[in-house]
Amino acid sequence: MNIKLRRLAVASLIFLSGCGLFEKKRDQAVVRPVSHEPGPLPTEPRPKMLAIANGNTSPNTPLADPVRPPPPDEQIFEAIPPVNPKDTAVAAQPKATGADPTDVVVPAMGIAPPMSESPMLVQSNVKPPVEQPKPVEQPKKVAETPLQSMKRIQQLAAEKLARMEGFEAKLIRRETVPGKSAPEPEQEMQFKLRAQPLSMHLKWVGKEATGRELVYVGGRKEEKVEILTARSDGLLIGGKRMSFNPGDSMIRSQSRYDLREGGMQMAVVNLGKSMIKADRDPKVAANFRYLGIVDRRERKGGFEAIEETIAPGAEPAFPKGGKRTLHFDPESTSPSYGLPILVTATDEAGREVEYYFFDQLKPARFTDADFDANVLLKKK
Repeated sequence: MNIKLRRLAVASLIFLSGCGLFEKKRDQAVVRPVSHEPGPLPTEPRPKMLAIANGNTSPNTPLADPVRPPPPDEQIFEAIPPVNPKDTAVAAQPKATGADPTDVVVPAMGIAPPMSESPMLVQSNVKPPVEQPKPVEQPKKVAETPLQSMKRIQQLAAEKLARMEGFEAKLIRRETVPGKSAPEPEQEMQFKLRAQPLSMHLKWVGKEATGRELVYVGGRKEEKVEILTARSDGLLIGGKRMSFNPGDSMIRSQSRYDLREGGMQMAVVNLGKSMIKADRDPKVAANFRYLGIVDRRERKGGFEAIEETIAPGAEPAFPKGGKRTLHFDPESTSPSYGLPILVTATDEAGREVEYYFFDQLKPARFTDADFDANVLLKKK
């Protein structure tokens, strides 16, 4: 009986001493980590326990606590750092088209979203904005000087004439012949020109000298100007065919220039020579002025014009000087684009002494038959 009581007392003490593994404090619970690694088995029994088991001590004998309690402020586990508010920001997940606007899954504070809903992954699914191509900067146009503008115009006209085999136009002419006080009446004629060999056919179609015709073909051994006179030229010569040398006084008395030296071709050639001199001599450059676009009744939209100051005696037709203006067609779609289709001139007093307007000009290709005087100048 005594042995049974002793064993019961020992078992009770062991049970009561095991409760010391957990100690409760106010507002704090300390949990001792439990190691799952098997410890070494004791080789010898503890003296106290052996004494109790052998009945050598009383039940009231205090037993040593096999586990040392932790200090009051000791933390067995590391303190969890505070949560950064920035880390708790939650981005609403994108909604499918037509979904309820309130149907947005927002992860709870401190709970990481699934990998498929990670904000980093969501952002990677958003297509970056398409970068618009930068406009190509066009080179800035450098403003031309007046001399550069005049050289550009002259060069364009020379190139255009060089490509043309010939042209036809309605020529309107007003002149004051040197030695005459009154200007000649305005004349209107159909004008055909071939560049090589230089060939011309003029037929008067206006009120003045109606029916008169002139044919000239250059490059021949004997160059002749063949004329069919108009009936208004007089009873003695009206309606007759006549031949003259190009420089004959009879021919020159009707015009300011030799027909081989007049026209827009010579105007362009002479302007080119002057532009070359103007590059080297400022005094020559001072004789020319770029006027830009000027309005004229002859053409809607005006002309791009160059004015030349003629010094006294520089030309036989200007003994006291004067001014000449070349008017170039500025319309790029026009058949006469770039050509000086209007040439005007005034004397020292500002009176008009030259007016040549090549209206309705268009390029043309001619043959010898177009300048055959025997066919063209038959008596009507």
